[in-house]
Amino acid sequence: VAWVGSEGAADAFSSGVDEVIDLEGALVTPAFTDAHVHTTATGLALTGLDLSGASTLADALSLVRAYANGDTSRRVVLGHGWDATRWPEQRPPSRAELDEAAGGRPVYLPRIDVHSAVVTTALLDLVPGVRDLAGYHPDAPLTGAAHHAVRAAAHAAVT
Repeated sequence: VAWVGSEGAADAFSSGVDEVIDLEGALVTPAFTDAHVHTTATGLALTGLDLSGASTLADALSLVRAYANGDTSRRVVLGHGWDATRWPEQRPPSRAELDEAAGGRPVYLPRIDVHSAVVTTALLDLVPGVRDLAGYHPDAPLTGAAHHAVRAAAHAAVT
């Protein structure tokens, strides 16, 4: 779609080879494409724990356990890509499950859509006042201001 509007205004932009299709009252809308990346988050995702292939909750926790025990060079374990709607359990890991899998390490795991995250108690403890922020849930993914605060703390731990 090159132009939507009056035909007279379109003529100013026309190259003379435009094809006009009469849609006979049908509705046409452009595709909606979010064509941007968050460069820092993309870079961190490439080097962090990828949970997008986890097929169950237990599989995701096993991946967290192996990564947290294997890569001790980072202060905070950064992961991404989990989607509980694909798992038979249909739920994210609880904080207790994540704490156990991480062995007491701070862990930040945003959901595949990056609008919420599950985190360990150790990461919450690095963010004063987070439990008082909107979007804090004691045993559910963090959203809103609480999610933004823990994400900032997790990213600030990257050297």
